[in-house]
Amino acid sequence: LGCGRKTKADILDPSAGIEFYCKIGDRVEKGEPMFRCFNSNNEKLLSGLELLNNSIKIGTKQVEHILFYN
Repeated sequence: LGCGRKTKADILDPSAGIEFYCKIGDRVEKGEPMFRCFNSNNEKLLSGLELLNNSIKIGTKQVEHILFYN
């Protein structure tokens, strides 16, 4: 989307971002929004939305999430 850097030289896009409405393991209802993306570049926005939509798994089991491994 342009709201993160791969290298220190990359330029951030101040019009880009993601707002998450739920966390891993939260209960969600059908049709409930899980995130909101924004960007002034429509091509980057659609690409980011596709990646996020493909990364979500919804199931009936409660999941545990570990942010960091030691």
